[in-house]
Amino acid sequence: MSLAIFGVIAFSLGPMIVSFGYTFTEYDILSPPRFIGIENYRKLMEDELLSKSLVNTLYYTGVSLPL
Repeated sequence: MSLAIFGVIAFSLGPMIVSFGYTFTEYDILSPPRFIGIENYRKLMEDELLSKSLVNTLYYTGVSLPL
């Protein structure tokens, strides 16, 4: 049981937490990550394609996957 919990933490939760942390940084592979706070989320909310991509994602999840 404990080995399974370790696997979930190491291979699922760990990468999710690190990915979430990267959303608060400006990062290209050539330089180290630079913390910029919620600026990435501000840019996301100003993007005109956000609503269309959310609708497409909901359609795919609700219609295409069950079929």
